[in-house]
Amino acid sequence: MAKISGYKRKRDQDFLNLVGANIRFYREKKGFTPYQLAKATDLGQITISQYENGKVEMNLTIIKLIAEHLGILPHVLLLKSKD
Repeated sequence: MAKISGYKRKRDQDFLNLVGANIRFYREKKGFTPYQLAKATDLGQITISQYENGKVEMNLTIIKLIAEHLGILPHVLLLKSKD
């Protein structure tokens, strides 16, 4: 098994944090609570919280599912803010 460098882990964590922050931003923009998004997507509320906090990885199917319920295209969750 290949060894993962600290830099790669940091980059991966930064990406998870970015996606999670975007999920939270668009969820709040839509007026959903974590519970409402969890119910709409048939995911657990704890799972939604873990995604938003960058604690767990998600696959493309989950990103697509969440994006659909937030009324955005999936790639939007992967983009950095232009602030």
